Amino acid sequence: MADSEIVTPPAGDGITWVQGISANGNIFFYGTKNGPKQTNVDATDAMSLSSAKKYQVYWRVGDNQTWHSTSGAVRDTVGISRWKLFKGFNGSQVGDYCLEFTNTKGWGFTFEDETGDKYEISTVVNRTHILRYNSSRPNIVYVW
Repeated sequence: MADSEIVTPPAGDGITWVQGISANGNIFFYGTKNGPKQTNVDATDAMSLSSAKKYQVYWRVGDNQTWHSTSGAVRDTVGISRWKLFKGFNGSQVGDYCLEFTNTKGWGFTFEDETGDKYEISTVVNRTHILRYNSSRPNIVYVW
């Protein structure tokens, strides 16, 4: 997994942010929205539970209101049930693009954008998570 560290969250957003370094050396952040926990797992086991197979998707930047359901292997094997990808995140200076997704299983995920940069994150509960990143071509084309 890429280097990561827990950072102080922006005031009032209720999210514990983790700072990571992408495959191309870019800083990104990820966090978990507050809400009822569905499943807990030891954080040290999180990445070992990720899917080893890369799945092609085409998640385009859209609005911040529309959730898109997944199907097939992305839903059943990777364990992501829905997603939305949009520009801007509450006026944040970090991460021009925001990917929100809900997982139903699996706790280690990698997302690849159209530049080939990869964002590897670890989640330890099933719920909605947020990935904030910068990219010249932000559409997500692979997930695993």
